[in-house]
Amino acid sequence: MRLALPFAASLAVAGCGGGSEAPGNMTGDQVKAEVADVRVAPGEWEQRTEILSVEAPDMPRELVSRFRQPRPPLRYCITPEQAAQPARVSDAIARPQAGCTMRGFTMQDGRMEGQMVCREGSPAQVSTAMSGTYSPESFDYRSRIEMPPPIGDGVIRIEARTTGRRIGPCPAQAPGEGKQ
Repeated sequence: MRLALPFAASLAVAGCGGGSEAPGNMTGDQVKAEVADVRVAPGEWEQRTEILSVEAPDMPRELVSRFRQPRPPLRYCITPEQAAQPARVSDAIARPQAGCTMRGFTMQDGRMEGQMVCREGSPAQVSTAMSGTYSPESFDYRSRIEMPPPIGDGVIRIEARTTGRRIGPCPAQAPGEGKQ
């Protein structure tokens, strides 16, 4: 069964709700509280992600150009039953992910923002910051991901824009098809 919040699956930054060891880190319960009132319209949704920029020192141009290639849109259905269960939304977003912490995550009054840091302090630390807007029928956010390159020194920086919108009712399922 698909998540009742269409952009939750795509928000790497929102996929984490680890502990609160360092100042500014949020607990899973704090993240849950931020999304408790979020509502989403049932229906078919379309999501698009566009890579806006890639800074990758010493990475071959061919690989960088692959990052920038257009991605096909993702479509999925949110049933009325899923949309009526806001607790599932907060559970999915605030689910702890090993080695990650959330900072400054807010989702109120049509605005969302926050930062997720995974493997903090290690050479493989990955940081994702996001900011954008949402409504029951759409979302639009930008994210900036910083991570070490697989080889060499420096930092890889990727900026992306993800948009989604409800495009209509869910298509009818053929007999025998399971719900997603």
